[in-house]
Order: sequence, then structure tokens, then C-alpha cells
Amino acid sequence: MLIQLGVKECIMQSSETNKDVEMSKLRGIVDRCGVIITDKKSAEFGIKDVDQDLARLLKDDLSVGTLPQADMKIAMGAASALIRYLGVRVLYF
Repeated sequence: MLIQLGVKECIMQSSETNKDVEMSKLRGIVDRCGVIITDKKSAEFGIKDVDQDLARLLKDDLSVGTLPQADMKIAMGAASALIRYLGVRVLYF
């Protein structure tokens, strides 16, 4: 899939200890495909504020809670990390 989509960079959760065998295998696969791996802290994959961030970015009448992906915690965590990585997070005080 990485090769078919022509992925250039992959944002992955950094692990302080390299004891996670599955993550090590995944990193190896991504590396062999020639994709750059960008490590981000686990906190950046949190889903606490992602609903608000998506609502502001989409600027649509559609509620983010009605999206089928809203119940997918891993997908929402990935979206949160991507929003933070791209720096498009909109903060209102």
C-alpha cells in the first residue's frame, strides 16, 4: 500500500524502549519501502481535542460526531497527530 500510494513520509509514534516487536517490524517495512519515518510523542496521538480541531478545519454544517470515522480511536488519533504535525491546529481562547 505504501508503494502504491507513493508515500514519502510516515508519522509514527515514538517508543522510548524498542521492546515493541510489532512496531519494530512495522518500522522495518516502512524503511525498506524508502519512506521517511518521523517520530512523534505519544501525546500527539491523543484524541482529546480532535473533534474540535476537525470541526474548525472542515468548516462544514456536518457534525464531526456523525462521521463514521469518529468512533475509530486509532483513526482519530492519527488525524490528531497529522493536524499537529502540519501545524494547522486552530486555537481559540
